[in-house]
Amino acid sequence: MKPITTTLNAIIRHAPCKDGWKKLLRYLGKTEADDEPLALTTVLESNGLDHAVWCLRALPESEQWRVRLFAVACAEQVKHLMTDERSLNALRVAEAYALGFATINELCAAEEEAWDAAWDATLDADKDAASGDAAWYAAWYVDYEAAFWAARAAWAARVADRDSARYKQETLFKAYFGSPLPKAHYIEQYTK
Repeated sequence: MKPITTTLNAIIRHAPCKDGWKKLLRYLGKTEADDEPLALTTVLESNGLDHAVWCLRALPESEQWRVRLFAVACAEQVKHLMTDERSLNALRVAEAYALGFATINELCAAEEEAWDAAWDATLDADKDAASGDAAWYAAWYVDYEAAFWAARAAWAARVADRDSARYKQETLFKAYFGSPLPKAHYIEQYTK
């Protein structure tokens, strides 16, 4: 499969940070934006994971389902820390929504429940609030932001093993955007 692409013109329409933009242009050997396809994995190589995930906002609407699945995958890195069923449900509903098996109303309800779970976890010193945050972000935020914040929350939750968490997220990014499987594959896996 071909990697998922965007363009420099699509990225610049979202006002990237000045330093990140310059770094990307230097890496590409360019001085200005154009409409040449740009693989998201190239942004990952050039600028790192945070910038590559930020660039997900420059994808067409037809790829937003993939962005949400990536967000869920990032949040699932800390699923073992999620003790509140509301957080776990938010992940299930976010995945179902991405694949067309849940409505926006169901997603919003799961988001509210996940927010309550994350808030409750911040009040309980024995719970890991960051893992609940990861579920909330995966369910709530508009697609590209879901991926960004779920990845950040999952990374924060794995305090003892941040390098490993970041490496896993980069691997997930490459899987979802580098040599992507078609939506039908994920639907088939979901319905099994």
